[in-house]
Amino acid sequence: RGSGGGRSAGSTSSSSVVGSSILDLDERAWDEALVMDTVVERKTVDDFLSTLRDARHYQSQKTRLLRCGMARPFYLVEGCVDSWAHAAERSRMKLELARIETIDGLFVQRSQSMSDTMGF
Repeated sequence: RGSGGGRSAGSTSSSSVVGSSILDLDERAWDEALVMDTVVERKTVDDFLSTLRDARHYQSQKTRLLRCGMARPFYLVEGCVDSWAHAAERSRMKLELARIETIDGLFVQRSQSMSDTMGF
C-alpha cells in the first residue's frame, strides 16, 4: 500500500485491517465501493506454528475474524503441514486446524504454495 499520495488536503479516508488485507478507501470512493463477504487470514506453515506458540495472539486473531462481520471468514495455511519435520508440531498444527473449523466455526483452506493461494 502506498503512502496515500494523491489525496487532497481536505479528504478523509477509512482504513480497516481485516485478515491479510487492508481496505483503504477515500471518502469519494464509498459510493462505488464493493465490499466482499469474505475475509482471509493467511499464514505460512512457519507463521501458523509461531502463532500457535503465542496463544494469546492466536486467540485474538480468531476472535477478530469471528467478529469482523463478514459472512465467510477463512483461515488459510499455506505450505505442507503434512510434511513438517517435527511430528509433535505437525500433530499440533493438524489438531488446531480441525479445531478452527469445527469448534471456532471458521472456514479452513490449505494451499501448497503462493500460486495455489492466489488461485483460491
